[in-house]
Amino acid sequence: MRLDRPIHSTDSPVTELSIIDVVRQHVLERYLQGEDAALLTESSPLISGGVLDSLNVLELVSFLEGRFQLELEAHEADQEHLDTLSDIAQLVARTPRPVSYQPLK
Repeated sequence: MRLDRPIHSTDSPVTELSIIDVVRQHVLERYLQGEDAALLTESSPLISGGVLDSLNVLELVSFLEGRFQLELEAHEADQEHLDTLSDIAQLVARTPRPVSYQPLK
């Protein structure tokens, strides 16, 4: 399954846990290749821990916007909002979607 495309479903709402699962897989594939997946927890520091640099943050924002069909504000592309999987899930969950948005599965 490709993770860089939206998955539409009319019977399954987006939850923070489902967001964490999708983002965890993306981070492991893009930035932590070969690392133990068990070490990437919901509270693992991504920016402050040196996993993501500024270019990686921009790429992650692009991934989030495409995958979850949302538009993040420039001030949200920072350590406060994107440092952990939990932070990312909370940001994605509270960001408004377009009227045509279909929940992801």
